Amino acid sequence: MIGRKLVFNDTVLRVTGKTDTHWETVAMADQSEVNIEFQALADAMSNGSAWWIGRSEEDE
Repeated sequence: MIGRKLVFNDTVLRVTGKTDTHWETVAMADQSEVNIEFQALADAMSNGSAWWIGRSEEDE
């Protein structure tokens, strides 16, 4: 998932790392760092306010 892009709350983010509790991401627009807890992302995906962009090598 490192390097993969996602939309979260109308912001395009690139995943830069992972901890035990969250994804570390960087906003594509202004390069600000954003940490997203796994549960928060799962909740956002279930209600349609977050989604992955494209495919990663891990998906293939």
